[in-house]
Amino acid sequence: MSKSPSPALPPYLNLDPEAAAKKLPDPIGTARFAKAAAFCSKGREDLARRGYAPDGQKRLRKFSTWEITKYLIPVAPAHLRRVLKAHPDLPQGEGEGGSKWFTLEEVLELRQHFSSEGVSTKEYLPYRPEGLPAKVVAVANFKGGVGKTSTAAHLAMSAALDGYKVLVIDLDSQGSMTSIMGGKVADEWQTVFPLVAKDYAKAVTAENEVRTAAGQPEIPLDETLQEALKTTPKDVIQNTHWPNIDLIGAQLNLYWAEFQIPVWRMGLRSWPLWDGLTNFLADEKILDQYDVVFLDTPPALGYLTINALAAADILLVPLGASYLEFDSTGRFFDMLYTTFASIEDGENAAQRAAGLPEIKFEWDVVRAIVTRFDASQQTDMANVIQAYFGDFMNAYRQDYTALVGQAGEEVNGIYEADYRDFNRDTYVRGRETFDRTYAEFKELLISAAGGAMQIWEMSRMAKRRRLTAPDATELQQMEEGFVAKPSANPFETKSAVPPIAQVAAEAASLNSMTSVTDRVELARDQGDAARWRAAAQDGLVVQMLAIEDIDQDFIRRDRLVEDAEAMAELQASIQANGLRAPVEVAKTEAGYGLISGFRRLQAYRALAQQDSSFALIPAFVREAGAGQVAYISMVEENEVRANLSHYERGRIAVLAAGQGVFPSVEAAVDTLFAAASKAKRSKVRSFARVHEALGDLLQFPTGLTEKSGLALASALQAGGQSHLRTALAGGAPQDAKTEWVLLQQALKADGAAPRNKSRGGRPQEITRLPARGLPKGGALSAEISADSLRIELKGRVLNADTAERILQLIARQIG
Repeated sequence: MSKSPSPALPPYLNLDPEAAAKKLPDPIGTARFAKAAAFCSKGREDLARRGYAPDGQKRLRKFSTWEITKYLIPVAPAHLRRVLKAHPDLPQGEGEGGSKWFTLEEVLELRQHFSSEGVSTKEYLPYRPEGLPAKVVAVANFKGGVGKTSTAAHLAMSAALDGYKVLVIDLDSQGSMTSIMGGKVADEWQTVFPLVAKDYAKAVTAENEVRTAAGQPEIPLDETLQEALKTTPKDVIQNTHWPNIDLIGAQLNLYWAEFQIPVWRMGLRSWPLWDGLTNFLADEKILDQYDVVFLDTPPALGYLTINALAAADILLVPLGASYLEFDSTGRFFDMLYTTFASIEDGENAAQRAAGLPEIKFEWDVVRAIVTRFDASQQTDMANVIQAYFGDFMNAYRQDYTALVGQAGEEVNGIYEADYRDFNRDTYVRGRETFDRTYAEFKELLISAAGGAMQIWEMSRMAKRRRLTAPDATELQQMEEGFVAKPSANPFETKSAVPPIAQVAAEAASLNSMTSVTDRVELARDQGDAARWRAAAQDGLVVQMLAIEDIDQDFIRRDRLVEDAEAMAELQASIQANGLRAPVEVAKTEAGYGLISGFRRLQAYRALAQQDSSFALIPAFVREAGAGQVAYISMVEENEVRANLSHYERGRIAVLAAGQGVFPSVEAAVDTLFAAASKAKRSKVRSFARVHEALGDLLQFPTGLTEKSGLALASALQAGGQSHLRTALAGGAPQDAKTEWVLLQQALKADGAAPRNKSRGGRPQEITRLPARGLPKGGALSAEISADSLRIELKGRVLNADTAERILQLIARQIG
């Protein structure tokens, strides 16, 4: 009977020490690392070139009609072919029959065409509010291997395919993103390193100005910093094989920044070292040149990552659905809190000492994204993570797909891979994984850009056997821990503040701080400056202005006739005693516009012709334009002198309403003469009616007495406008008396006509629409009353045929 074989022993038992010792190579020296690095570099280059063209350049593949109509432009393939046939000037693609292939540049051109010519309900171009800067998106986490670079790269490619202009900034010295984008980086001077160095150099330059003024020695700028000051965006931003993706690349020497930044900070401890990237994007107008900026960060919370997080509007945190990655991500959020809360506390100490409002960091949105998700193995863990992170979590979990690995063998993203190299269904499923991630990201992007942040509550908490999500009561207790800003993370009370947070906090606390005495003096100076600026803005600071820079016709004047004797008296008073009441002006593009003080300015102009010392006039400068405040100021000044005629009061109300300052003459009278009695305002309205109906024909309007003006208003109210205008147009009065005789005759001739009592005694309210300038000159304006519409064209002459066509057009429009 044979013996049964004994079970095999584990491979780590019964090892022979002597045999193991013979396998050891010679001792390893540092030169061996250089050899390994050189071989690795050669191998990396060979592998990378799998996805490159034969000439060694990486190029983006072309896109088929099927891809374009399925993923990029929402039109049917047949319709696309019809449009191309009808517009031979559009890109026609390569290939025969229905199988056409287009470059992405050609796809973008087709997008523009359909945007201008296509159906208005379809989105041919992505949403992008005009006039707003690009959104900055940081993809960050402690943990390596969670898909940061893959997520950032595919989101950038998705956005580019969607039509956005994208900038990708690689902050990881491993340079994986740079390889994916086909970037060429010779040394650290083609990375973000010189940008951070430039920010420090600018801070030192500003500090040296203060030190020079105080007689203190300057901080030296070494050759590196002097060279960094010359760095421009074109020195670091390079094009990629994507026509609408640019890149700031990375390479191994970028890691030097993690050592150099703390050295710089020792030279100027108040330097806000977290703002280098933010300042570059803002100062160099980078955010005006792109739609989205993606920041790919290293797997550590170092100085470069802090710069990325401080610059970001949106923060994406990829993680796998495992305990270790959940634990690491929680610690990442803990360090985010301690670091940026420390910066806030440090900066706000200086803000409070200076009497300034406190500052705080804010992000539009933060989302954790589950990547490489395997639903068959990780659903329970993903549900637990989602329950704890709540509204921090993306709704969609990015499935693991072999398509990424296959595309990665040629250093490509899945959007760069040719679908013909795969089974089409496999390609569609693999692509959908990243399309759904981009769809949720795009919703965040456009909601943040539009100013309407969306808060999504995640509540997929399935029952499970071994893993249990926290119940609602426990989550509520955790939420209550954050009602007030904690001084430390309440769930890790024993954890120390990380060193990088201590460094940032100290830099923030020293930022712009000096001695206590100097801080008190600074606060006083800032308070005095703020009060002076407020007084200047309110027009309470007298400035000496050149009379030639002041437009006296900035607003319509209420005075028609000036008393020569009174003007001579004013000039004599100014010569003897100076100007006791400065004029009031408002800033304009060409200089200043006069609000009040017309007579004083006229007196100065006359005096300046004989004495150049009167070429400058004391003035209060206001920020307001020729609005209601300006007209009220002018009227109040002349009402105090009590020599405005009734007609001048009515006229200025009509002119102010005509300029759109007030919605109607009625509103102008009520505002400009608010202090007057109801009876006086009624008289002003009557004279306003006279000016509206007869102002262009009256030659001596200020000669109208109160009685005569009210009589004219009554006649106009009864419908006598045509008789009065005929009388004025046919007469040639020599003075106010003979002009009134003409008007009296017209009134008598019209007296037999019965009065329409239903219209009441108050002038009809007329609403004036603002004048519209015409491209070829002239302006159109309109007046609307209860029973009429009057359209007036000024500054242009039209022939009878053109006028007839305009009347026909209006007739068709109103029916």
